[in-house]
Amino acid sequence: MPTPFYHISVAYEIREHPALPVKIKEFLAENWNAFLFGKTAPDVQVVSHQSRQDTHFYTVPPVGTTPAWERMLSIYPALSHPGKLSPHQAAFIAGYACHLEADEAWLWDIFLPVFGPDAAWETFRQRLYLHNVMRAYLDRIVVANLPKGAGTHMQAAQPHTWLPFVEDTYLVQWRDLVAGQLQPGAKIQTVEVFAGRQGVDVNAFYQLLDSEERMDAEVFQHLPRPQLADYHSDLVLANITLLQTYLADL
Repeated sequence: MPTPFYHISVAYEIREHPALPVKIKEFLAENWNAFLFGKTAPDVQVVSHQSRQDTHFYTVPPVGTTPAWERMLSIYPALSHPGKLSPHQAAFIAGYACHLEADEAWLWDIFLPVFGPDAAWETFRQRLYLHNVMRAYLDRIVVANLPKGAGTHMQAAQPHTWLPFVEDTYLVQWRDLVAGQLQPGAKIQTVEVFAGRQGVDVNAFYQLLDSEERMDAEVFQHLPRPQLADYHSDLVLANITLLQTYLADL
C-alpha cells in the first residue's frame, strides 16, 4: 500500500485542489497538523504491534463491499459525528479515513492485479520485493516535492484519546518516527525498512532503485506509469468526496 510519505503528499495536494470546498479547506488549514498526522496514522501498527486489520479495517484479500473507513465508523460510532468531536480529533479522523480509502484503492487497482498472489509473472516473493522497490521509487519523488516544514507540522499534532483502539503512546511513537525522517538533514528510511522486512540486501535494493532502465524493465513493464498516474488522480478526487461526506455537518 502507499507509504506514509505518499499519503502525506496526497494530503498537501488535497489542500490545494480547486475541487475542495472552501469551508473544508479552511477547516483543514485550521487543523492541519492533526489532519496531516491522521493521513499516516493507520500504519501505527508498526509500533503498536496490532494486526493490520485492527488498524485498517479490511483484510487481504478483502471480504465484503463496505469501505474500510465506513467499517471503522460503524464499529466506533462515536467517531462518525465530527461535529461532536474536538476540531483536532475530527480533522485527524478525516485524515485517517482518507488513508484507509487510499490503501483499499491501491489494493484493488495496483497490488492485487499487478503484484498479488494470482499475478502471472515472476514468483510471488519477487513480486513483493518489486512492489516495495516501486513504493520506494515513488517516495523519492514525493518527498523531494513536499513543502518545507511537513515534518514540523506533523510533529506538532498532539493526540489525546483520538482513537478508541490505539493508545496515545503508540500514536506519539509513530508520529515521531515518521515526522523525524522529514526534519532537515534526516534521511528517509523506506529502503532500509523494506529491505529489512523481506531480508534482502540493501545495496541490491538501491542498485535497482537507482537504475531507470532496470526499473522500466523489471517494474514498469508490468505496472505502466499511466496506471499509477490514474490511481493518483482518482484518489485525490475520491478523498475530496470522502471529506465532503464526513465533514458535511461541521
